[in-house]
Amino acid sequence: MSAIDINVHEPSLEGNLKFCIETEAGTVSFEHLISTTEKNGAIYYDFNIRKTSGESATIKFGSKLYMNIENFFTNYPPIFWFADGSYLQGYEHIEFNEEILLYPKDNIISWDWENVNLSHESENFSNIRTDSIQYFCFQKFLIQDYDIIYNDDNSGEIADIITIKNLPESIEVEFYHLKYAREGKVSNQINNLYEVCGQAQKSLVWKYKEGKEFIDHLIKREFKKKRENQTRIKKGSLEELEKLLELAKRTKPIKYDIYIVQPGLSKADTSDAILNLLGVTANHLKKEGNINLKVIANQ
Repeated sequence: MSAIDINVHEPSLEGNLKFCIETEAGTVSFEHLISTTEKNGAIYYDFNIRKTSGESATIKFGSKLYMNIENFFTNYPPIFWFADGSYLQGYEHIEFNEEILLYPKDNIISWDWENVNLSHESENFSNIRTDSIQYFCFQKFLIQDYDIIYNDDNSGEIADIITIKNLPESIEVEFYHLKYAREGKVSNQINNLYEVCGQAQKSLVWKYKEGKEFIDHLIKREFKKKRENQTRIKKGSLEELEKLLELAKRTKPIKYDIYIVQPGLSKADTSDAILNLLGVTANHLKKEGNINLKVIANQ
């Protein structure tokens, strides 16, 4: 379960909604289709899920095994959140009635991304890409006073980078969600933000899990990576993670911060549409988890 993700696939303003299941074994893509029928002058809506690519897949939910994964998603349709805060589940579209404030432009943290290839998101675990966004972030974090810096990249990730500080009264955790820039350049393309905003919102679920479950997730993924003669730990050690696990078991509280990192976004030239999308994401994190969204972008 820790190596499976469900994500939006090829987000766009037009066409059908698409999503995919990503695992270490491969990716299966789907399309969400809405249909209408008219009867006695009334319009009735329906939907179905169609697999568009990938191998055949099965899914077990409770004691029931679904040999046809499209049938599972028809019974348990995924929820699609939109930039205006509304969402669609099945054929039911629920509008968001609260006023959403634009994300404050002054709150965006701007970095100088010179010599970084904005089309390279991950540094990889072998053949390290030193011009990648993730590598650049690691170099910045390694000179700070974190106890643990963790590469959680790939299927099943909580975030691309996780940092941990063990303080006297709490364990402070930061989730960094990274996204490459389309065409490898700075622009006002809102498509640069859709997926990473969704990832930030999805990671909120860890606020409601027990702290020991979070630390145990990191330990298990590190053990698995070690079997490949690699490591996810950029700073700190497995032994330090195990000590944190014991502290979490004794209910030492964990406090979370969530970051979006998109160097394809210009702080100086960002649009109201992008600030609205960030505002929706910030509102969700604050309302549901009392967590402030922080955004790192270009200058």
